[in-house]
Amino acid sequence: MRATIVSTDASRGRVGVRVEGTEDEVSLRQSCVTQESLPWDACRHGGPPPEARLMSDVLTLHSIVGGFCAPSLAYVELLEPVLSNVALPPQMLASMGIDAWIGADFPFCQKSTVCAAVLDAARQLGTARFFRDARSRAPSAALAQLERRFALCNSAAGLRSVLAEFATCACLELAEQRGVGLKQSDIDPAPSHADDLFEGRQAPVIATSPRVAEHGESIGRMAVQLLENRRRTNALGRALIFRKAVEASLSEDRPSRPQERRAQARDRKMNQLQTMAAAAAVFISAGGVELLETILDSAAQSARARSRLTEQDALSDQVLLAFEVVANVRSSAMATAMLSCRVAALLCELLPKCKSPALSHNALRAVWAVVTAAPPSEFRSSIGLAKLDGVVREVAHFMVAFLSEDMLDFGRVDTAVDTAIAIASGGRELAQMVVNASVRGISHAIPTSLTLILFHHCHEQRAGRCARHARVPSGHRVHFMPICFALEGLYTISLHCDIRNVLINDGAELVPFVDALPEYSDFLETFAVQADSQHISTYLARLRAFTHATAPPMDPQPPFETQTANDRRLMQHAQLMLDARARVRAHRSEQLQVGIAPAVQRAAEARERGNVHIRGGRDLEAAEAYSEAVTHVTGLETDGEAAWALVLALSNRAEAMRRLGRHQDCLEDCTNAWVLLDRFEESFDAAELSRIQRKLREREAAVQRALGAENQSRLRAEQARSAAERRAERRRRARQARVARRELELAEEARDRLALNDAIAQAQQVRDAGMEELECIVCQDGTEEGALLDFCGYHHVMHVGCASIWRDQCVRQQQRTTNASEGPHCPVCRRPI
Repeated sequence: MRATIVSTDASRGRVGVRVEGTEDEVSLRQSCVTQESLPWDACRHGGPPPEARLMSDVLTLHSIVGGFCAPSLAYVELLEPVLSNVALPPQMLASMGIDAWIGADFPFCQKSTVCAAVLDAARQLGTARFFRDARSRAPSAALAQLERRFALCNSAAGLRSVLAEFATCACLELAEQRGVGLKQSDIDPAPSHADDLFEGRQAPVIATSPRVAEHGESIGRMAVQLLENRRRTNALGRALIFRKAVEASLSEDRPSRPQERRAQARDRKMNQLQTMAAAAAVFISAGGVELLETILDSAAQSARARSRLTEQDALSDQVLLAFEVVANVRSSAMATAMLSCRVAALLCELLPKCKSPALSHNALRAVWAVVTAAPPSEFRSSIGLAKLDGVVREVAHFMVAFLSEDMLDFGRVDTAVDTAIAIASGGRELAQMVVNASVRGISHAIPTSLTLILFHHCHEQRAGRCARHARVPSGHRVHFMPICFALEGLYTISLHCDIRNVLINDGAELVPFVDALPEYSDFLETFAVQADSQHISTYLARLRAFTHATAPPMDPQPPFETQTANDRRLMQHAQLMLDARARVRAHRSEQLQVGIAPAVQRAAEARERGNVHIRGGRDLEAAEAYSEAVTHVTGLETDGEAAWALVLALSNRAEAMRRLGRHQDCLEDCTNAWVLLDRFEESFDAAELSRIQRKLREREAAVQRALGAENQSRLRAEQARSAAERRAERRRRARQARVARRELELAEEARDRLALNDAIAQAQQVRDAGMEELECIVCQDGTEEGALLDFCGYHHVMHVGCASIWRDQCVRQQQRTTNASEGPHCPVCRRPI
């Protein structure tokens, strides 16, 4: 009989089942229960049998598509070489998509569904016509159907509806009835408490791992101990030990579900940043920066004497260890400490003098750790333009040298690219320095290298090849980082400098960047769709907007936060959180030393002052007094009396914030008060508890009403702005229409005037030729057409009828022009007639 398992008893090896159609639960041994054979386990869903030839074609298609198949018509053109040779039935891919949908595998389901839709459109139109119509965007029913299907391929319900058009079985309907299959929650990324911070909303973030501070302090102490050990042997081994220790403390488990990757990646990144902030705090307080300065100063003196620093020098191992510490303990506090002394300047001085691959690369990593963690204004003023220019030249040398060996080996140039981006973000002068760096005869070495990285990785990704092995298929993540870094670098430079005419080697000739980009712009647009990256879309939109006819907008304040700027802001926030926790711990220790009763008394006095201020209408002073009361008892919440004093202070401050219009602060105070009320509900007086709860509800309701009114006001303002823009657009179009009509009228008048002048000129020629017979100066006929009269008095004769017609023409012309003084006149001498 068919039943559903509702409970399990592992100790007895039994399960509780409920038979369909009954309400009773039956206990059975597990050996008596057999999993149901579902209909889709062996169903082809209308697709053909998986013969060897078909499966070989499927593998060929997937090897090219890889992990990248965007629901975009622009990407369809990239499949032409494949589909021209592989004629798969659409139902073959659709059946695989249905299996993936039931297995809740969104990436594979989306890829199979997109391929099935493309194959179906190619079957309807024929392969050659299909790609021809796709390139020209020709209107056709098949392309319209394909675009409709593409629009549905980003949601679970949309994928199901598209796959249902190919299926001839009831597996999708049955799976949906039983709650089996892909759901929107399997597609949408899981939320993280760090989302607001990553997206620029500056929400507070608390470390998710309880061992963050412990790991950071351990790394900081280890770094100091390694630097204090001045033995000249095995320093390189100690550097490797330190690197492995840092990697081990920062490594965490990978997410188990695809939609959890972003949330866990963000949480992991914040943990790592806070770990490094804690390590930097221990390292700085233990005198680690002074140790770095001593080691680097000795190395700089030796390098000045010999103009170089090699691995054979006595201090090379110790210098390598110093570079490793700086590169791994990367935080805003560490960068500020090194900039405030001579460490950062010494790093920049040593970088050009390191003449071995290990030394130079690690020196660059150390400089990278400083310039990417500190704001550009800080490292520019502390290091100086001269030394930064040397760093830029070394970065250009790194990029050209490594790319000359292997254009696709991004693992050795990523640090150089990130360093160039960080320096170029420091303003027009630094960006110009990055653009103009010349190496080996290349006048714009860094932007040229960035462009070559971008184009080569786009080419390999478009062909479905891995970075190192040309015949190995790969997903889009292999080339994702190089493409993102190159686009960010070009975007950052373009904010301050015009890079349109940077020359790129295109085979046998050099072409400007603006002419080379269109070859890959459509692919990059589709790449951004597949990667769901707002950064790539923004970078590409700016670079695609550059043409030879338009000047690039130079904006020293980037309208969009780049990934480098985002990382710098996150490091600063991690440092702020570390400082805040340190202040809280210090405050709690101080409060415990003072005692709970005196703290509660001071909080009550501050709260009473706030009550006096708020009754007098001085809301700002009241908020400050209530904040003082909160400060007195913060950290003592474990005690019931201090917790009640904190609840009162938070409730009163929420009212002050509401009156000041700071609605979010009011809601935050109410939330914190509710947490304390729930925690100590049993220990608080019931009447007082009810009174405070009522006040909190009233304040929250008032804030919600105010926020609703603000939203309505904002909506009305937005609607008014949109209406004003529409009216302005209508006026602009009407003005353009009037201008166009006026230009047309002027053009007609010009043509009439030109024709008239030609007639006058011809008449003058006839007269100058000495023709004895008089002719009408209008129709140029003689007396056979009628009597010729002198209307102007200067022997310029006209027929009576011609003169009448000419007068009418002059009157109409006078009405059309603004010069009303010139009425009917002689065509030759222009005297009145």
